[in-house]
This record gives sequence, C-alpha cells and structure tokens, in this order.
Amino acid sequence: MMNKLEKEDIKNIFGQFQTPEYNPTDDIIKKINRGYKIKPKLSKFKRTLIIAAVMGIVLILSAAAAVVYNEMVFYDMSGNIRDNIEPFSPRYDYGSEEFEFEQQLRNGLNEYEMLFIHAPEYPSFYYATKKIYDYDELINYMQNKGGGQLSLPGYLPKGFEFEYADVHVTLSGNVNYTEYEPIYYEEKYGNIYEIYRLPEDETYVEHVILSYRSPKNHGYIVCNARFTWGDGIDSMSFGTNLEVNTEPELLDIPQFERSLIMSYKTRSNSNPQWTFRAVKLIDTPVKIFNISFISDTWHKNNAKNNVSYAGNNYTFNAVMYDISSSEISRGEIIKMAESIK
Repeated sequence: MMNKLEKEDIKNIFGQFQTPEYNPTDDIIKKINRGYKIKPKLSKFKRTLIIAAVMGIVLILSAAAAVVYNEMVFYDMSGNIRDNIEPFSPRYDYGSEEFEFEQQLRNGLNEYEMLFIHAPEYPSFYYATKKIYDYDELINYMQNKGGGQLSLPGYLPKGFEFEYADVHVTLSGNVNYTEYEPIYYEEKYGNIYEIYRLPEDETYVEHVILSYRSPKNHGYIVCNARFTWGDGIDSMSFGTNLEVNTEPELLDIPQFERSLIMSYKTRSNSNPQWTFRAVKLIDTPVKIFNISFISDTWHKNNAKNNVSYAGNNYTFNAVMYDISSSEISRGEIIKMAESIK
C-alpha cells in the first residue's frame, strides 16, 4: 500500500501542473492509491487511472515527485519527443506545516469554490469539481452550461458502465472579475491564501472527466474532454517515465485534427496500458474567462512582476480528448475514439 509520502507526492505533482484547464480531484488520487495496493486480486493494477485524465500526462508513480517528473519523456501531438520541458522541483517539504495547511484548504473546498495560493515561486490555484453520477443528468448539465461541443463517446466496451463524471466549471468570457470578493483570506508562511466562490448561475463547463468501471473485474476506463487551442497542437505535450513503452502511433480518424495512441507495460501490470489522445476542432469558438483574474492579489502580483496577459479571456477553438485503460484492447480504445462525433 502506498505510504503517506507517496500519496502527497502525487498531489503535489498535480498541483505543479495546475492551470485553468486542468484541475485533478482528490478522488482521482484515491483511485490511483487503490490501484497500487498490493493484493492478489489487484496485482494487475486493475484500478488504473491515468493522470492523462487531468493533464494528458501518463505517469508511473515513484516515491518522490521530483524523481517522477524529471525522469519523464515528453511527446508532442505529432509523436515527436520534446526536450524543452522545464525540470520540476517541489516548493516545500512534504509533511511540513505549510504543506498540511495547504492540503487542509484544498480538501475543504466545496463545489464552485476556488483556492488561490500566492506563493513567491509557485503561484497556483485549485478548484473543486462538480461530481455527477447520472449520465442523463451529465448530458443535460453540459448542454445547459456551454459544454455541448464536448462530444462524448457513443460506444462503450462490453462489461463497462458509467460510474460518474468530474465536471470542471469556469465563468463566461463576459464576467467582471473586479466584482468578486474572497470568502476566505489569510497571509501565512510567506504566502497569501484566498478562496472565492463562483456564482452557479454564471458557471460554464470547461472540462469533463468520465470514469467507466467494470463491476466484474474492477477495471476502469477514463475519458476526458476539455476545451483547448487547436493552433497549439504541436506545443501540447504528454509524457511518460514508463518502464516499457511504445512510441506514439499516429492514427487517421477523420473527425480529429490529430490523433495518436501508445501503450506500455510495467512490472506490476501484465496487461498493456493503452492511452489515446486527439484534438478535434469545433465549429463555434468558446470564450472563457481567464479565471486567475478573479483574485485581485493574483492580478496585482502578476502586474508587479511584469507578467502580462493578452486579455482576461481564453478563446478556445478545439477539444482535447484522452482515453486510457489497461482493461480493454487497442481496438476497443479506437472504437471509443471513433464514436466521438
């Protein structure tokens, strides 16, 4: 079973990758931990979840976050290795008072709440997802909240069923961020901590992560869809420090601008882990608020440090898809991808 250090290392890896588009949940951490319990029935890493579901980054976890990150190999969406990824280093000691305080704040977030941490070297923010367990409710919510262009797979392999979705919400591109006041503010450990609550009636879907499970063998399929920039395809990256992996294989699926698949094996899992990734252009660009501007402190610090933004909004013209599982074949992964219309 993973010890506390390893669990928190995982969380910190996630934290270093936080952006408005990507925000993993503690529940995903729990599933990763379940997958690494050493028991006969789970020796094949049955409960596989891939960090690709959040960042499209495939990780096999080791005891230290810096080791995991710095040993990764990164690829772009053309299957080429990228060598310009900055190395990772943690900003605090695991288990320290600062670390425990931050985790307490993150774990206490409610739906539609956001935590901003204004740390000198690693400013970051986190927000709670909306969890939906009924598929029809999910579809209705997405349609009513601007996520209708995040098409979902129409095909699901036999033996699997929808378990739940983590829905990441943001604000429309017309919001006035200066109207928001923090519901929590504290200066501690040389940092500033702020929590804001987004008004539910003004939120829009930006990213959805679907978990499918097989009741028979406890296997998982993870599919996530998020708005992104189609013109940045070759700058989008995903990585692996896997023990045995294949080079990304480019696919030709008409509805996607670019798509590829790769697999790997590890000592703990005799089944290959398949990961599919694709970019699909959308008909109507989506204008979403640059959510970091909600925090007045964040905005002022960026201005003081000469960090400028083109504007307060993102305009997304594409959707990024990731599908990952070790319980289905390459062909089944591709069938799921092809069913996304």
